[in-house]
Amino acid sequence: MPRPSVFPVLYALAGRAPRLTLGELLDRLTTGLANHYSALSCALHTDAKGWASAKADPTPEIAELSRIDRARLETIEARLVKATVSEQRMRSALDLEDGSHVDEFLSSRLGVFDIFAFPLHRGGAPIAVLVLYLGEDSQHLGEADIQALSSLGYLASLAGTELEA
Repeated sequence: MPRPSVFPVLYALAGRAPRLTLGELLDRLTTGLANHYSALSCALHTDAKGWASAKADPTPEIAELSRIDRARLETIEARLVKATVSEQRMRSALDLEDGSHVDEFLSSRLGVFDIFAFPLHRGGAPIAVLVLYLGEDSQHLGEADIQALSSLGYLASLAGTELEA
């Protein structure tokens, strides 16, 4: 059975984008992609402080983490966001400097297959990083998914100018 395409999700958002503020569009994008991929979590970072500005409801595996594991996961996510912004391209948590330790932590403690981060640009400037947590039961990213998610900035350029929802 063929995997469902992400394009219907993105086309639906593109049709609504001119009537939405940028913040509303990014919130809907975060939730829509989390649902489409059956992601364990999906977060959107719009500043350099490392705090997510939008977050889809995480699955129990992530929501019920101990404080220590949550702090470790937040550190991995912050490092991934920083690497994505500095390199201006999609990154995987497994690409981080200590990828084997990250992989062991993600798979053994959380059932997370990988964490991907995609930069979003508007007018040539980075405005956000979308972070997608995929588990074993999540839809895995194919080449078409990576290409579509790598060009999300085009979708953001269709929205209104205000970041506040």
